[in-house]
Amino acid sequence: KLTEQHERMKLLEMAIDNINDMVVVTKASKDDPTKSEIILVNEAFETFTGYSADEVIGLQPTFLHGEETSDTVLRRIDKQIENHETLREEFINYTKDGTPYWVELDMAPFPSINNDHEYWVGINRDVTKRKEAEQKMEESEQRYRALAELSFDAIFEIALDGTIINCNKRACELFGYRRDELIGLNSAQLIPRKYRDEVPGMISDSETTDEGAWERTYQKKDGTEFPTEIHTQIYEVGGEERLVAY
Repeated sequence: KLTEQHERMKLLEMAIDNINDMVVVTKASKDDPTKSEIILVNEAFETFTGYSADEVIGLQPTFLHGEETSDTVLRRIDKQIENHETLREEFINYTKDGTPYWVELDMAPFPSINNDHEYWVGINRDVTKRKEAEQKMEESEQRYRALAELSFDAIFEIALDGTIINCNKRACELFGYRRDELIGLNSAQLIPRKYRDEVPGMISDSETTDEGAWERTYQKKDGTEFPTEIHTQIYEVGGEERLVAY
């Protein structure tokens, strides 16, 4: 039976070593599970972090943390570990040469034969490229939002049924509405009633100006009519088509 268990353990170690994600197994006291020590890492961990198994066995996983590791996330992790809960978190760790990387950690506790301790298995995935892409997208969105707010043109983001999703400061000034009044309003309500029959119920490519411009009469909140030059184009965000109008 001992031979059978030994073979089973060897097969398990081989399986862990062939996982592309970094695997860290720790042993912790049930009374204080946040104080754990590493008992096993796989080859993916050694290759990616630059640490050999001999260097990390017996250490706490916290040695991978550094200056940019979020204290808020670490406190949340500790709380979940204290409650013996499975968890998934993203934060920054560091390789042996000091290179920071974003890791997605999935971790869960497993009981031992002895009741005084338990094991924790952590699957660590390098998600640095995804986080960098998200950061670039966020920076790009902030940049374009700033440009929109500084524009002298009124800019609207509109659903294809005509519902106003967003607008800039100039749109509020030009039409005499607060932003919260414009958002949710149907754009057809900004057109004098006598012209509303000319506006389609659903917007499609055939009703956009693309590179050109149309002249259209709009009205302010107080009913004052004024002529405009309007540019519109359909674009896609999150798989959903929207109209940008300025």
